[in-house]
Amino acid sequence: MSKDLKIEQTSLRKLKTCRSLRAVFLSLGLAVVMLVMFTTTASAMSGTINVTGSPGDVSLSTDQRGNGKGNGTWEWITDTDTLTLTNYDGGAIRFSGTDYDDVINLVINGTATINGDGGTAFHASSTELVISGGELTLENTGSGGALVSGNLTVSSVVTGNSCNGPLIYAWGTADIENGAIITSTSASPVIRANDIVDVNGGTVTAENATVIEAAPDSVIRVNSGTVRNNSDTAPTLKIGALGFIVVSSGTVTNEGDGNLVDIGAGGQFRVRTSGALKAMLESTKVLPEIRVIYASDNITMTEDITMTREHQLYVHNNQTVSTGANTLTLTATGALERTGDGKIIGGNNGKIILNEGAKVKNVDGIFVDGSYTLATGNGAKFVTVAETSSPSTQGLRPGEYVWDGLAFVKGATIPIPVPLQTPPTLAVKNVSVTHGTGNFNHQTAVTTATDVIDGNIKHKVKISKVNGKAASTLSLKKAGTYTIEYTLSNSFGKNATATGIVTVVATNPTLAVKDLTLNYGKGNLNIVNAVTQASDLVDGANLKAKVVIIKVNGKTASALSLKKAGKYSVTYSLKNSNGKTFTVTKMVTVKANAPVLKVKKVTVKVSKKKFKIKSAITQANDTVDGDLKAKVKITKVNGKKATSLSLKKAGTYKVTYTVKNSNGKIVNKVGTVVVKKK
Repeated sequence: MSKDLKIEQTSLRKLKTCRSLRAVFLSLGLAVVMLVMFTTTASAMSGTINVTGSPGDVSLSTDQRGNGKGNGTWEWITDTDTLTLTNYDGGAIRFSGTDYDDVINLVINGTATINGDGGTAFHASSTELVISGGELTLENTGSGGALVSGNLTVSSVVTGNSCNGPLIYAWGTADIENGAIITSTSASPVIRANDIVDVNGGTVTAENATVIEAAPDSVIRVNSGTVRNNSDTAPTLKIGALGFIVVSSGTVTNEGDGNLVDIGAGGQFRVRTSGALKAMLESTKVLPEIRVIYASDNITMTEDITMTREHQLYVHNNQTVSTGANTLTLTATGALERTGDGKIIGGNNGKIILNEGAKVKNVDGIFVDGSYTLATGNGAKFVTVAETSSPSTQGLRPGEYVWDGLAFVKGATIPIPVPLQTPPTLAVKNVSVTHGTGNFNHQTAVTTATDVIDGNIKHKVKISKVNGKAASTLSLKKAGTYTIEYTLSNSFGKNATATGIVTVVATNPTLAVKDLTLNYGKGNLNIVNAVTQASDLVDGANLKAKVVIIKVNGKTASALSLKKAGKYSVTYSLKNSNGKTFTVTKMVTVKANAPVLKVKKVTVKVSKKKFKIKSAITQANDTVDGDLKAKVKITKVNGKKATSLSLKKAGTYKVTYTVKNSNGKIVNKVGTVVVKKK
């Protein structure tokens, strides 16, 4: 990052405290909104939460939970300062606190829909907010979707539906991270912020509206990810006076006829990568009055660039722009300027083409037209020969200027001095990283990557070998120790190599289970029913099918039979692809039910034989034991203990039948037996 940009950011961050205080007072006058969040340090919380459908404001100092107006639930956990919305469908939410240093975690479990009922759907006051997880929809708002009076970080899906006002309004900084997909069809900006907006990944889109709008003296940085709209009238990015828009490796596009950026008076538009430089210099959608495009970092072109409209490329103090082996073309309306120690250089066969009418400023010693002399002493300085044919280019004639190692030359060449033929300098360090689904960021291992002409060329370092085999990347999926060979090439094709060790460390998977109470049965416990979370950085977010039982009541086992009632201590285990295992022990209570017994009235004749019990039984069974007719016994006759019924004497008898299952559950039924005379 450039020195001047760091200074700008420092100045902006000094404003943050003032803005945060201003936000407190302004938020007091807002229309009734439905979410205000507050956090303190991890050890204590103060303030209140109000979720529509709950019984009014409740304290943040204790765990809280409840239901929305529609489906789903909400739960507040004080230990982690986390509000979890699980398939929530309800009214607005309000958190209220007092400390801007606190951080609230809003976790979306599945989906969540918050209805603003004409107001703000989500208001977090006096706190920072981190939104992560599944899909969040903010709908039917009259003054904006989510209002955060502190800083905001988003890595989830956020959608605006029938929102009047910005979908997200952050009084502090707004960080959009990988995984975020933020979109709105409203005519208002998707994101409005009063400080720095960092797009570090994900996608932010709008239809007929501005995507990101920031206040004066702010910064919008598109470091990676996609910012896109489709509008004939609204710019993609908009910032107030004295603000800065900085585009690195991210993509900024307007698929309509509208412009890409709108910058207030005194603002600047800056690029930091070759891709961003090409996109902006060749774009026809940058407002005509925003002609100056600043190179705010060292940039080496990776492809040819042709300026369009009245753009001016401004190479700032202490920055370097190199054409590499490519061609930069200035059309009749293009302009190129440097200031202070700003450098414009080239690589082998690099070129700059000046068309008639193109303008350059402060380029003595960079362009050489015709003959020149090489001054002696400390360093080389070229003296241009003035020409009158094209005064608009400071005495340089239109045409093709080719980099010869010291300058862009037209009509003359010199040998490349010996010092410029030396290879670059490359040094790396050993690093340890956590396993994951992506590739190793090899830039984190580079300590030095410089060249006498190209300067700092850390971005040119590449991986050439892994454990002695040709490779361009190192996957972080498999834990282990890897020997990495790095390669660096300068503009003259000279190479340097360095070797370092990368240790990929595997972490345990995540496993969470719950206590269960089940009815007994013939089968075994379905493990999935007990698992609430089973995930791994590499193997994925849903590993429930890989969870196994390893112990029951402290003894080795692979399953829990549900045939026997009782309380069981069950140990579950999850092993990831890197061999790391995590175990959790929870209770499973198996409850036994009584068997089913049905009897009927029986009429028989006097006999010397014993009464056949089965003749009175219509049903006798159990979930585990099955058919129990053979186990039914007589326990009473006419209220007196008995084990059988004599048929020798005519009469009407009340017979009590009893059956017991293998889990000790007993059921009794009384039936009538009529004994008639022969």
